[in-house]
Amino acid sequence: MAFFISEHAVVAMLFPLVLELARASGARPGEKLGMVYFLALAWGAIVGGIATLLGGARAPLALGMLQASTGSGIGFLSWLWATAPLVLGLLATALAVLWRLLPEDAALDGLLAHLNARVRDLGSFSYREWKVLGLWLMVVGMWIFLGEAWGLGTVALLGVVLAFVLGVADWREVEEDVNWGVFLMYGSAIALASALQATGAAAFLASTLFGGVHAKASALAAILILSLLLTEVMSNAAAVAVLMPVALAASSALGLSPQVATLGVAVSAGLAFLLPVSTPAIAIVVSSGYVRPLQAFRYGLWLKGVGFLLLLVVAWVYWPWIGFGG
Repeated sequence: MAFFISEHAVVAMLFPLVLELARASGARPGEKLGMVYFLALAWGAIVGGIATLLGGARAPLALGMLQASTGSGIGFLSWLWATAPLVLGLLATALAVLWRLLPEDAALDGLLAHLNARVRDLGSFSYREWKVLGLWLMVVGMWIFLGEAWGLGTVALLGVVLAFVLGVADWREVEEDVNWGVFLMYGSAIALASALQATGAAAFLASTLFGGVHAKASALAAILILSLLLTEVMSNAAAVAVLMPVALAASSALGLSPQVATLGVAVSAGLAFLLPVSTPAIAIVVSSGYVRPLQAFRYGLWLKGVGFLLLLVVAWVYWPWIGFGG
């Protein structure tokens, strides 16, 4: 789901279901079984959110800054192709960690029957739900096949217009559910990035932070480490807004591809597994009472460490092989 919906929205949507599963299996707060359920929910959403441009706001924000600074971009399929090895490796790591944490005496026999009963209670798809599904598939298909030619924003705006035309959304729902502050925040971040580039402030910061770095590989590693650290003390979108202008300036000075710098910042900012402040996904599962903050930090370190090492290998070996060179 996080391939196509922001990761924190996925966690919020599935939270009641996972809570039902935990209760149906007899899991209680403080026990490992419930912790495994909720860590699986958070980790799956976070890892899935890395895969595409739709899993979180950080990727569109980074692409907007890249477009404003260089005029270039990264297509939907190109992004998915670039992140695929990292996503698969992190999913395997998450499964291995959670499998070891899962209690051997976990009683799971009644869960399938419980889920089937809940599905029957929900009933069949309504006509409006089918229209929403069809529109969603059409927009995703246009992002994949027409995103580079038309622009991701153009396709998104067309999907919004069609949602009103087809009657699957109305303005009252939009007013109630859309956080308009998000638009202002990302617009302001892109404007700030342009100002940093135009005034030379980004170049000054880049020379200050990366002045002793003379190799592209070292610069890329430094960018990844900064992004990995920043994303744990602020939201990952804020980390992208802070670091992208500096990373683009550094990449220009050192001859590093701006697409590689953009991927490095945005993807590493998504590796937020440790603290509730870094992403709503961790904050939501910690609020359940089944996962303690120290547990999220302790077990998230495995994914953080493996993710960093995998990202280094992917950036240095795999990205040049698929065309993100320089």
